[in-house]
Amino acid sequence: MKHLANIGVALIASATVFSAVSQPFTMGNVVVAGQGTLKEYQVDGTLVQTVQIPNFGDESRVIGVTQTSETDIAVVKDKRLYLYSSVTGEWKFGLEDIAEYDHEIAIDTFCDKVYVSGYKGIKAIDPSDFSAELVTESAFSELSLGLDGMFHTKNATAFFDPVNGLELPYESAVLSYVFTDVTADQFGNTIGVSAWSDGDIVFTPLGDEYPLDQGSWNGYKTQLPIDSPVDVDIHENSTIAIGSDDGQMVITNKEFSEFLTYSVGANNEGQYVTFIVQDPGGNKWFSSRSQLQVQSDYQLTTNQCLRLMIGDVSRGLDNLHTQVSEQEILIAYNNRHAPDVVSAIAGYNDIKMALKVGDSADIVIPLTSPLPAFSVFRQYTPQDGWVDFTTNSDDTIYSALGQPGECPVIDSAEYSEGFTEGHNCLKVTVSDGGPNDADGAVNGFFSILGGVAESFDTDGDGVGDHSDAFPNDPNEWLDADNDGVGDNSDIFPNDPNEWEDSDGDGVGDNGDAFPEDPAETNDRDEDGVGDNSDIFPRDPSEWEDSDGDGVGDNSDVFPNDPAEWLDTDGDGVGDNSDAFPNDSSEWLDSDGDFIGDNTDSHPNDFYNGMNQAEFAASFLPMHTSNTWTYNTVTASLGSATNIAGVTIYPIEFSSGGKYYLTHDSEGLKFAGVFLNQVQVGNDIYKVDMRLDEPLLVGSFSSARETREDVSGKGEVNITPTYGKQEARFNGVVYYHGDEVLTVPAGTFHTKKVSWELAFQASVGGGTARLITIVDMWFASGVGLVKLVESDVVSELVDYQVRVSEPVGETPTSPTNPSSPTGSGGESGGGSFGGVLLGIVGVGLLFRRKRTPEPHGKNS
Repeated sequence: MKHLANIGVALIASATVFSAVSQPFTMGNVVVAGQGTLKEYQVDGTLVQTVQIPNFGDESRVIGVTQTSETDIAVVKDKRLYLYSSVTGEWKFGLEDIAEYDHEIAIDTFCDKVYVSGYKGIKAIDPSDFSAELVTESAFSELSLGLDGMFHTKNATAFFDPVNGLELPYESAVLSYVFTDVTADQFGNTIGVSAWSDGDIVFTPLGDEYPLDQGSWNGYKTQLPIDSPVDVDIHENSTIAIGSDDGQMVITNKEFSEFLTYSVGANNEGQYVTFIVQDPGGNKWFSSRSQLQVQSDYQLTTNQCLRLMIGDVSRGLDNLHTQVSEQEILIAYNNRHAPDVVSAIAGYNDIKMALKVGDSADIVIPLTSPLPAFSVFRQYTPQDGWVDFTTNSDDTIYSALGQPGECPVIDSAEYSEGFTEGHNCLKVTVSDGGPNDADGAVNGFFSILGGVAESFDTDGDGVGDHSDAFPNDPNEWLDADNDGVGDNSDIFPNDPNEWEDSDGDGVGDNGDAFPEDPAETNDRDEDGVGDNSDIFPRDPSEWEDSDGDGVGDNSDVFPNDPAEWLDTDGDGVGDNSDAFPNDSSEWLDSDGDFIGDNTDSHPNDFYNGMNQAEFAASFLPMHTSNTWTYNTVTASLGSATNIAGVTIYPIEFSSGGKYYLTHDSEGLKFAGVFLNQVQVGNDIYKVDMRLDEPLLVGSFSSARETREDVSGKGEVNITPTYGKQEARFNGVVYYHGDEVLTVPAGTFHTKKVSWELAFQASVGGGTARLITIVDMWFASGVGLVKLVESDVVSELVDYQVRVSEPVGETPTSPTNPSSPTGSGGESGGGSFGGVLLGIVGVGLLFRRKRTPEPHGKNS
């Protein structure tokens, strides 16, 4: 099964209009389309009228005709679609170039849309606006809508189902017999004509094989009194019309026992024929097949654009209606099952239904006898014999009063659920593949063979036995949930798992974890404490929280203290109050210096016996032997240099870059930066940027976070070429306070500082701009632990540090006798990045060169 719907849409926005003089078509007549005319004939050959087809500048022949309504005709001519109204006499045309060649095109109608087929697929066209939708790309060189509501192809290889947009192969077709045109009757039997076999016409029961000359085939094959049949159409009463390319038309019957032949024009004047048919009820069965005959004056009705078909038993009897008797059903199935225990009030309806796959559909059945007091809808299936109709959310039965043979429309509010005595109409809803679908498959078709019967009432409770779930219990008749307990006694009539509620809490005993306790119903964590009383209903290890801190008493080390619940180090002090939650020997840090009071020689002195300047100096150890190894570069202290009257020992990196940092009693200060390699185009420069006054970037005496907008002046030296120039800067400095930081060298208590500074100077007739964005973490007695410049992250791997003054230089910070050291390590190499220098006005952009350099190299 190939699904082919909704491949694409093409819209034709306009149509040309032409008017002619005519009279409305009469139903039951035949319309013949030739090269230049439409001719309406009675089936006895009497000509009723002739209508000229306007050529609109086109002299080509007609290649297809179909009926779009009880008075309208669609014609394909020269790869264009023409629409004609016999009421107004108006012609319209549009949708040009339907196919590559005009002889590829076939045409028919379904559900108020014109279907045009060719080697490029099938298009569904809305006659109201000429909009077209491609519903399958498969080639259909002929297309004819049978009275079964399926499109048939002339080579007998496939059906096309317009409801589901499905291409369905014949179950057992072979290609030894090629048709000129095909159609089908209301049973799905194929009727075809062929000009390849001296004018054959064939009748093929649904599902039978080709070729047709085999003895096992039980259809008809007859030679026509014409040699070149090219088109065939069928009336519901089995009258068949055949058009030929020599201007002849043949009227015959399904058995081909009688033939009426007459001329309708010259060559190519009688090729294409269609019957003008309108259902008396007003529904266009020729386009949707939404009605079927129960018996004379009684019509089954379904939803518009769905298809009703006569079922297998009635078709086997050659009936033109759906009604069959119980005896006929039993005989058709070789008396496989015994007669039903009850009898239908007016026979059974044998119905097949085509609908969208998986959907439900309504069928309105006009009853030939009113509903009795105890009604039941009985069905026959080959597997189970006689069974009651099963009702659920998708399969339902409603009834309405109506009149004999006349029922309200499907969506009328007159229908009420179930059977009402005296009603004349049933509305039965059946789902594809549901419990009442005899084929049991979700396949876009369902079959139903059933009717209304009168039941008994053994227990006298007013409900017939076939509808009574408890036919011997006058107190019960329904069991909606099929749990074996009648609805009148069932506390939960719609729940098959429940019927009692001992504690009256609204929860059935089978589902109540505490069936005798009206205050409890669930115990989701199965800890034996009901959810209504359990503070932690999803935690089987907890159910109480005495101090209301959100931690269960079983896990709370301090169950009566709402401020505490954990004591990780087991020192008896809760983690929320413990300054050192992982150290059982410490819990207080009175001076906030990250040293516990028990081991702190100065527990109330943040500076640990140092003054503020000494404390700040400990974060920038100054000794010429100090080295730091990072994952990207190595660093050491450079030679002393004077910046703004301050002696500074720059931190020099193996990449050749430097940071000018110093400290005093205020804290850590930034005095400038040296970039060893800045590339502009193919040129390499060195850039030395120094501030007129060192900038405070971190007041280490405070744990408070600060942000400060800054600005000032300095000097930039760009060599070679540009030399020294005055510069200005502005930006923001952040002090983030204390942070515990883990890097490859270990875990440190650090102070974090950041800055975003922009320098600019007049250089070479333009403006140079230097931007530096930096994050730094410093640890007391260690120095710079981590540095982030732009997208480059450098973390301390190893270090050799002595906290004392540089030998032979003027001291700028006090001596600290402690000398923590690392074990040494290898440099990760590389260079620091994240600094841009642009010279605006001369079109240059300075960018820090990022080529990794060997360990220890200074360029």
